[in-house]
Amino acid sequence: MSQITCYIGFGCNLGDRAANCRQALKSLGRLPKTEIMAISSLYETEPVCSEGPWFLNGVVSLSTGLSSEELLKGCQEIEGWLGRIRPGPTASPRAMDLDILLYGEQVLNTPDLVVPHPRMNERGFVLIPLAEIAPHCLDPVSKKYIAEMLAQLKDTHAVKRIAPAHAIYQHGGS
Repeated sequence: MSQITCYIGFGCNLGDRAANCRQALKSLGRLPKTEIMAISSLYETEPVCSEGPWFLNGVVSLSTGLSSEELLKGCQEIEGWLGRIRPGPTASPRAMDLDILLYGEQVLNTPDLVVPHPRMNERGFVLIPLAEIAPHCLDPVSKKYIAEMLAQLKDTHAVKRIAPAHAIYQHGGS
């Protein structure tokens, strides 16, 4: 399989949020046949559907030779390693959440994985960091660029940039 560019949203609102994000990014970079290409800034966001601590969110771009199923499995293993309990309520607080937002230009709809992420276009905490690193990326379903989707976003949910990616992660770092 050739390399595919994919985008993964990451976020957490339990424990040491910055440390959890750093560990998730390092773990993603260690997946087989996978390289981190870009990381957005970090954003603090209010929980969408629940009470609880605010989230720390961002988006990472990967070049991967993993299939979508292998990548999903890797993401779920990282979430588990960082303390995510599955199954849990959809909007519950969590130590780490990794969502495959886009996987190349593919459209996938399986019982385990829907790509592009079905609610991506409704969420500022996804579109703002995604537009930061991939504004000209095309959503294969809507045929809109990410920057265009962000411009059309009506959701005013609180999303506050708090740090550049290098504040918690450096390529090749330990």
